[in-house]
Amino acid sequence: MEVESGWAQVSSWGPHCAEAVRGTDAFQFRPGLSRQDSLRVWITELYRSSALLYDSDVDLHGVRLLRFVPDPREGEPDACHHQRIRGLLNVTVPTAVGPNGNASSPAAHGVRLYMSLPHYCLVRHLYGMWAGGEEGTGGREGAAERAAAALHRACTTFPAAAASFRSDAAEKADTSASAGGALTRCDSA
Repeated sequence: MEVESGWAQVSSWGPHCAEAVRGTDAFQFRPGLSRQDSLRVWITELYRSSALLYDSDVDLHGVRLLRFVPDPREGEPDACHHQRIRGLLNVTVPTAVGPNGNASSPAAHGVRLYMSLPHYCLVRHLYGMWAGGEEGTGGREGAAERAAAALHRACTTFPAAAASFRSDAAEKADTSASAGGALTRCDSA
């Protein structure tokens, strides 16, 4: 859809780090995929593409499928994407300024927003979120919902402004605002 709208790349990552718009929306892939294929998906909410690699064969209600997972190399430190911590994707800048926004603007450097790979690492079941697909329909959440689930990591503290990212699921979970002006969530093991 972005390519049809005229997007060839997004520049919100910075002047020397344009991100090419490439890949599918992850709901469909070309027929005839093999285990050796590498797939590209475009995540509109993050203004970034991501590589998927073959992981395993799975069976879903009698249908044989190939499971592809995020390439772990995408979690390595990367100056272009302001990613300084291994395993955490920094999605602050493009989310704040839009696809062709100014990465130098004050809006680009507000509350830091990170996403972990895999998105459900250390996350226990939350009301309204299904790690393996929605119960009953098998549907998957979009990137925004996966990012929201990643915010609910065990024993994580966010600045007070991050409280606005809380969903109904977070309010039903064990979450509280601490006296230090931060949102803290600690899961028991």
